Amino acid sequence: MTTLPRTKPLASLSLDLDNQWSYMKTHGDPGWESLPSYLDIVVPRVLQLLKEESLTITFFIVGLDAAQPASQPILKTIADAGHEIGNHSFKHEPWLHLYSEIELEQEMIQAETSIRQATGQQPKGFRGPGFSFFESNDNYVRVYTPRREWTPESFRRMIYGTIIRQRPDGVFGAFDCPDAGQIAPKRGRSTTPLQAFNLLNSSFAMQQAGFFGERLQREAAYDAKAQIRRAFALAFQREPGRQELAAARKLVREHGLKIFCRALLNANEFTQLD
Repeated sequence: MTTLPRTKPLASLSLDLDNQWSYMKTHGDPGWESLPSYLDIVVPRVLQLLKEESLTITFFIVGLDAAQPASQPILKTIADAGHEIGNHSFKHEPWLHLYSEIELEQEMIQAETSIRQATGQQPKGFRGPGFSFFESNDNYVRVYTPRREWTPESFRRMIYGTIIRQRPDGVFGAFDCPDAGQIAPKRGRSTTPLQAFNLLNSSFAMQQAGFFGERLQREAAYDAKAQIRRAFALAFQREPGRQELAAARKLVREHGLKIFCRALLNANEFTQLD
């Protein structure tokens, strides 16, 4: 990023150059394999706008686009205009987190090599493909319905989540997610009791508690004491005290393992860092 004149507010701007085929692939639409592209339309328009505003930004480029001879000249114009280039993976798959270490390394190297060859610039930084907090739909006018169940492809870090300003999701909407459409000189405090209630009762938290319980059953069979000790080791990295063990066994006996796991995931010791 270049230094902007002091008359302008400081900001870090970037653009994920996701192509048409990448959206089609993520949504399961037929025909994505032919790699339909709109880069020849999008890139010149964006570059012209940035030139008019005297801005330089970071473009995160998908390696598979950079590997296509037809796309290389248009991608080269980004670097020629003085913009920074970043790595946006090679195949742009939202399930990148499921790759093995070897597959991930190959993905990064392949993308970096293709991007460097196409633009003449060494990519700086990496940004993974995003995911949505909302159910997929094919409506002509997009309707954002919050997810009620989460599947492995959406078990991702929050930084890769797509946030909709007008429609907070049903799980994380109560937390401190600033409105990207508002400008403020300082972040205000937004912690409220609703956050604790939301974490305790959300469908996401209950689903994760269920997964936690299933893991305990796999790793500690059906011995309640062993399950509780394993749960404390995983959640708190310690053994339960005598009173904690007695209270936990009573909770598991009366309400089940899932509710016990739900309680651990909502404990201050788990959610707060001293």
